[in-house]
Amino acid sequence: MTSSPRLTLSGAALTLQGVRATLELLDPDVVAPYRTLTRGIWTVDTFIDGGAAAGYMLQDSPLLEFSTDGLLRVFTGCNTGQGTYTRSGQTLTLGSVPYTEEGCNPPLSALASARVIRVMSEGELSLEIEARRLTLMRGTIGLSATNE
Repeated sequence: MTSSPRLTLSGAALTLQGVRATLELLDPDVVAPYRTLTRGIWTVDTFIDGGAAAGYMLQDSPLLEFSTDGLLRVFTGCNTGQGTYTRSGQTLTLGSVPYTEEGCNPPLSALASARVIRVMSEGELSLEIEARRLTLMRGTIGLSATNE
């Protein structure tokens, strides 16, 4: 910045061109366009508890699918569930979501499965979609997922 770089804006790209380097910044909506809730399958990669977020090295990642007809499908990593949902702005209201009761192995899969079920059970969740990331919160616990 001290070398007085040339600044240009072209479409979604802002370019700073200096003597020795060029920096190009792209609008995040162009690089990773916003997704809709019902566009494809969401892969859960982050578990939120209070102010902490963690990822687990799981053999099978939990998956969420929201159909346009209000049907919800959940794969916890070792169990499956299906129910209904409605959306009102940034709030999702889940109907009853019964889950299979298969044993989870290894223990980390069981922990992840229990957390998914805890969040994805009947009641209200807050919803945020930013670019390719979905975050669902039930109070202080939540899940965050990506959609490719």
